[in-house]
Amino acid sequence: MVYSLISVFLGVTFTLFNGKLIQKYDPSVITLYEFFAGVFFVSLYLLYGGKFTAEFFTVSQNDWILLLVLSSVCTAYAFTASVNVMKKLTPYTVMLTTNMEPVYGIMLAYIILGDKEKMSPAFYVGAVIILATVILNGILKNYKSKKSLLADK
Repeated sequence: MVYSLISVFLGVTFTLFNGKLIQKYDPSVITLYEFFAGVFFVSLYLLYGGKFTAEFFTVSQNDWILLLVLSSVCTAYAFTASVNVMKKLTPYTVMLTTNMEPVYGIMLAYIILGDKEKMSPAFYVGAVIILATVILNGILKNYKSKKSLLADK
């Protein structure tokens, strides 16, 4: 539970930090620096744990190709796009959308696997809370937008 709370705190802090940076800097530059910092700290962790060995770097050619595709398209491009989205959306909305990913994934798993996989009742309660929060966020933003338009007239 403590690790979860730390993770949530760091995730929110990271998103808020990006929300401030996007006002001054290009998303590609932000992504570049953040990825370099990630590589640096993961490398320190692996070095400290004694896991940086020659075996660690033994990867097949097919794996290198897959790693390049996954790192460039699925990670770097996706992350840059998500930082760029913060020019138009608030960090709160971005975090809300990010928190919906597990719900989408489980819905997709249900479509693929059928009803073979069952979740606990607590999962369904959590999913309803997340969905309600997303819907309520949209309703409130729409209401505020209409209210400000009427006030301008």
